[in-house]
Amino acid sequence: MTTVKSLKKQHTRQLHVLKAGSRLSIFVMLPLVAVLYISTNNSERSIPHFISSRSTHSNEQRLIHTTNDLTEALLEGKKESILQKKKEEAKPFTEKKEFSHHKVEKESKKDERNKTEENKIDERHKAKNEKKKHVEDKIEKENKKDEPKPQKEKDYWREMLVKYNSTLELPLKPPYRIWAFGQPRTGSTFLLHLLDAIVSVKSPPGSKVFFSGFQGNSHEGRHWYENDSFVIRSHIPPYYYNEKSEARKVFEEGKVAIFTSLKDDGKTTGTWRRMTKHALYTQWRENLFNCSICEVDNYKDIFNMTNGEVKRVKEYMKTYEIIRKCCGLQMSKWEMKRLHGCNITEADKKRPDYPHCELIDKQEVELKLAGNVGGIPHHAQDDQFNWKWVGDCKKFDDRIIAGKGFNGGKFKGCDAKIL
Repeated sequence: MTTVKSLKKQHTRQLHVLKAGSRLSIFVMLPLVAVLYISTNNSERSIPHFISSRSTHSNEQRLIHTTNDLTEALLEGKKESILQKKKEEAKPFTEKKEFSHHKVEKESKKDERNKTEENKIDERHKAKNEKKKHVEDKIEKENKKDEPKPQKEKDYWREMLVKYNSTLELPLKPPYRIWAFGQPRTGSTFLLHLLDAIVSVKSPPGSKVFFSGFQGNSHEGRHWYENDSFVIRSHIPPYYYNEKSEARKVFEEGKVAIFTSLKDDGKTTGTWRRMTKHALYTQWRENLFNCSICEVDNYKDIFNMTNGEVKRVKEYMKTYEIIRKCCGLQMSKWEMKRLHGCNITEADKKRPDYPHCELIDKQEVELKLAGNVGGIPHHAQDDQFNWKWVGDCKKFDDRIIAGKGFNGGKFKGCDAKIL
């Protein structure tokens, strides 16, 4: 017989079942609820008399509500269970990802620390090596205090010129090794051709003579010794030449005959003045303007020339001098002004350096020089600026009349200074 106490116990069991329902399927719990419901209805007859029908009806409604609540709770429990399961499944992956990130960051910091340590070690080694090198340099410097200092290039040549002891004996004999050092615009080209003419006269027939009128350091690498003699002119003092050049070689041998051309204006000092101490002869510009042909006589004893040889050289130089002053882009400034139509006064014509080119048949002089006057062949210095063959005088005159000036530059006017 069902009592109130037994009903309470049944409801208590139902509550326990509800609590455990989250772990069971709803389809398993619903039949159990139905069984309990039927059991409750069957026990209605055994209810005591003091329990009214209203109470029974109320119990039925509570049971229905409880059943609905059970169903909802079961559904919510299942949902929460699924979410919890997914969360637990995802947790290891998240933890693994975070662990991997922390691991990379940790390794990166470790590498930075290692790199910093390596840099510190390198800096210590570098500082140590620098200190060691400084000490070694200091010791080496102390050891070199007593050693003689190496001479600079220019100092070497200056000292060599001061101590220059020529092994040549006068009069000079072939083969001739002649070097002319001349200041610009002092008649150095006249000096070059005069020495070349003398060597041509004094050399045995068939001799090879090297001739060069280059002004710069262009004598390096030239095989002078393939020739019997050489005649060279330069505006560059000898100490500018490379140690491997032929210039140094011939100077160190002491077999070079030095000739110079200078200005006697009181401004020529230094190297050029020192060169005169070692020159066999110095041609002064002022003497050249007074009597250029007279200069030939000054070389008679140096080369042991006969009177006939002196005459031949004078004849050649007289013809060459006319071409030099009246032809080419380095002609006399007076002839250049005259060709440009500048006013030449009678006072200008009385000057000792006025060449009177207007009175000369230039073509006739060209033919004479081209015919080896005095039996001396002419060696052209540079046909870009100077005469080389018949017809060159007219060619250069036309260029000057067209507007060219000294060395092919632009003519700057009649009042402008010309070298």
